[in-house]
Amino acid sequence: MYAGVSKVTSRGQITLPQKLREAEGIVEGSEVAFFKTPQGIFLISAKELDSFFDVFSARAKELGLTRKKLREEVELEKKKTLAKYFK
Repeated sequence: MYAGVSKVTSRGQITLPQKLREAEGIVEGSEVAFFKTPQGIFLISAKELDSFFDVFSARAKELGLTRKKLREEVELEKKKTLAKYFK
């Protein structure tokens, strides 16, 4: 979904378009996570990222994975997936 264009302010801030904020449930005070990819910047709400981790937390404990290690593994897989689809 294309949601629009924003300018970067002198303080490095951007405004997420309203349609995008509403679609993702991003409100004032929400946290978002940014990932640098070969194709640009990937943004996900921190709430969604945490929900993703919650789904796998029991299995991660069984495997001895920490939240940090799991985030690193997810980041690696995201890069692979994005590289595959956005060459």
